[in-house]
Formats: sequence, structure tokens, C-alpha cells
Amino acid sequence: MAHDAGVPLVVDATLATPYLARPLEHGADIVIHSVTKFLGGHGTTLGGVVIEKGTFDWGNGKFPQMTEPVDSYGGIKWWDNFGEYGFLTKLRSEQLRDIGPALSPQSAFNLLQGIETLPQRIDAHLANARIVADWLESDPRVAYVTWAGLDGHPHRERAAKYLPLGPGSVFAFGVAAEDGRAAGRFSSRTSSSPRISRTSAMPARSSSTPPPRRTASSRKSSSSPRECAPT
Repeated sequence: MAHDAGVPLVVDATLATPYLARPLEHGADIVIHSVTKFLGGHGTTLGGVVIEKGTFDWGNGKFPQMTEPVDSYGGIKWWDNFGEYGFLTKLRSEQLRDIGPALSPQSAFNLLQGIETLPQRIDAHLANARIVADWLESDPRVAYVTWAGLDGHPHRERAAKYLPLGPGSVFAFGVAAEDGRAAGRFSSRTSSSPRISRTSAMPARSSSTPPPRRTASSRKSSSSPRECAPT
């Protein structure tokens, strides 16, 4: 669909990591990760990664910022001069120059240390997620569990195709209480600022965790008042 419209397919694979999902092999053009989460694994260091496949046609007429001369760099054209490396060259040259998103050596070291244990940690996260999801699904106090590893999930087959090692360890469940008070009691005992991928399980009430600039009506429409998500 994206390619039919002449735009790149961009996938945020933060929660899957390259260990579980390889979007470039399934048609994605750009993959992004917040390495602060599962890749780093400790929640101590901010960082991000952008990976481009290098096959998207940025010269299709929809991206003048890629094909027109750049005055600040002597009139070069990102697409004409760098071809398949044009997008990432533009990203490095302009974003690093303007806002400086470069890792410090210590931050890079911390993240690389975490990546070394990625397979072992993800395997453990998946095993724990299955135990918790199975337990929640069997509990009458829980209305539903949405984890693609469960037999009854509508996307189980799709998850098995695109994430053959497992569908990740972040999922949602709903507390079976008509007035929402049970969910409120549950969420009052959890953190309002969950940190994904750390060694401890962290339930979060999705309607309580969006950025504070969102309106009350926007928060209400974003999730059920009974919904919680273990991270």
C-alpha cells in the first residue's frame, strides 16, 4: 500500500527487536528502534537507530527535499549525489548539525553491553510473557488478554509468520469490572511511568500513561478504563 502511494514503508520495531522481527525482509524500507528499550535492556541510556534498506526511489517526485539543491552544503542533491545512501546521509548531515543526536562514548558502550545479551534476555521475556498471559487468560477476574501467542488470538498465524521466535512480551489485558474500580485499584499499585524491557514486570494503565499534553477526552478514547498492559 505504501509503495503504491509512492512513499516508504517505515516500521518501528522497538518492541520486537531484530532478534524477533526482520521488517526489511518483508518489504519495509526503513526500520527504527528505540535502543533504550529491549536492545539496551537496562533503561539507563537514551538512544535510537535508523536502518534504511537503500532500495526506495526517493526521486519519484514526492520528495523535493531529497532531489533539490541544498544551499548549506554547496548545492548538492542528496538523491543525485549519494543514491541509495542519500536518505541516511541527509539524516546524519542535517540532524546531527541542527540538533546533535550523537551518542557519548559511555552511552554507546552501555548500549553495546546490553545488545550482547539480547537473545538470552528476549527468550526469557517471551517465556515469562507466556506464563503470565496463560495465567491471566484463565483468571475469571480478567475480561480479555491480547497477546498474539495465545491460541485464540486473531493474529496468531500472522505473528507466527513474521515473528517465528515469538510475538514479543508486551501485551494488554482488561479487568472484568463493569465500573472500572477494580482496574483502578490494580493500577494504583503500579507505576505511572513504566520502563519497557527492564528485568522487573511493569503493569501500566494505558489511559493513565500518555503525555500530559493530551486532553482528557483523547485519553479516554485511547483505551478502555479497564485495560492494563504488562511491560
